[in-house]
Amino acid sequence: MGDYEREQARLEQMMNDLMGEEDGENVLYDDETSSDEEDLLETNGTNSDTEQEISDCEDFHKQETNELYYEGKDKVTKWGKHALPKNVRTRPENKVSRVPSSRLSTRSLQEPLEIWKNLINDTMLDLIVDSTNIFINSISGNYVRKSDVRLTN
Repeated sequence: MGDYEREQARLEQMMNDLMGEEDGENVLYDDETSSDEEDLLETNGTNSDTEQEISDCEDFHKQETNELYYEGKDKVTKWGKHALPKNVRTRPENKVSRVPSSRLSTRSLQEPLEIWKNLINDTMLDLIVDSTNIFINSISGNYVRKSDVRLTN
């Protein structure tokens, strides 16, 4: 018998010991009992009808109000109790008539540089560079070293 089988048998034995008499086995306890000892049994004279107590609580929680919404913890947010009707039509301005896709002229582009040049033309790139240089000039007084605030090309 391998290690796995021994471990499984040990775990099964432990489980059987914990579960008690499931298979009709007699459970052996470590304490020794003698025939002259008597088991003590105490009876509780109080009534423990917890089912009645629970049903009273359920009636308390089942009280429904005529309001159409639940109120949030902040006392401002309102949550509807009922779902909206499903037979209501969606307004036409909320419908997407055409799914966005690339145009015929851009479908043949495969390389990232080609796609970039199609999205950002030279005029846009010059505007970005000029705006960046203006910003760099405006903050250049905050730096001692000129290498920290070099202009872009």
